[in-house]
Parts: sequence; C-alpha cells; structure tokens
Amino acid sequence: MIIRNNSSNSNNSANYDKKPTLKKNILFTIMIIAIFLIITIIYISLYVQVSDRNFRIEQLKEEKRRIESERSQIELEIARNRSIKRIEDIALNELDMERPDNVEYIFLNDESQQDYDKQEQAEAEVSLSDYLAKPINWLRHLTTVEAGDFD
Repeated sequence: MIIRNNSSNSNNSANYDKKPTLKKNILFTIMIIAIFLIITIIYISLYVQVSDRNFRIEQLKEEKRRIESERSQIELEIARNRSIKRIEDIALNELDMERPDNVEYIFLNDESQQDYDKQEQAEAEVSLSDYLAKPINWLRHLTTVEAGDFD
C-alpha cells in the first residue's frame, strides 16, 4: 500500500505541476493575442492617417492646378487689356473719342523749349571720347593693384 501512495503522490505532483503550466500557457497566449491586436490597431491607424494625408495632397494639387489655370487666364486677360489696339478700340467705340487730325505740342514758356532742344541735341551728339571712355577706364583699373587682407 505504501507503494500506491507514492505513485499517487507522484501523479498528484505531476497534475499540480501541469496546472500552473496550463495557466501560464493560456496567459501567454492571451498576451500574444493582445499584442497582435494592439500592433494591428496601430498599423490600421497609421494606414488611415497616410491615406488621409495622400487624399489631402491630391486635393491641394488639384487646387494648385486650378489656381494656376485661373492665373494664366488672368494674365492673358491683362495682356489683352493692355494692348494698344484694345485701348484704342475702347477709346473710339465705348468712350466716343475721336482720332486727332494733327498733333500739336504746346510749350508754356520759351525757356522750356530751349531746355528741351538742348537736351535733345546733347543726347544726339555722342563724341568719340564717350565711346573710348569706358575701355580707357577699364585699362586703367586693370593695371591698378590694391593691397588687402586675406581674412
């Protein structure tokens, strides 16, 4: 009978050792599943954020294309409105203006006429020395050496 007790004690101790191992295995499995679920939720959350950002980028690109199209249309309209032909058509047709038969310039005093004539004559007269002044100055500066620091 003692032998039976020993064998039953060994069976009880084996069963006792299996229960904590089974509990540990179940707990380990639950933790693995929980970690997997957390990682899956984080992955899905990041994927949704990336998708949302990509959608927003596409919206902004479309808005940029639309604005650039509007800008080019406005620039075209500005160029059309600035043209001399368009201004002349508006002046003649919409504002009922007429083309002048002859153009007359009126100067208020004789001094301003003389100043204007002198200025025009000075601009028209360009001497040889004016053409040679720049190359001569360049040659002078070419031979000039200046001392300085290398800092």
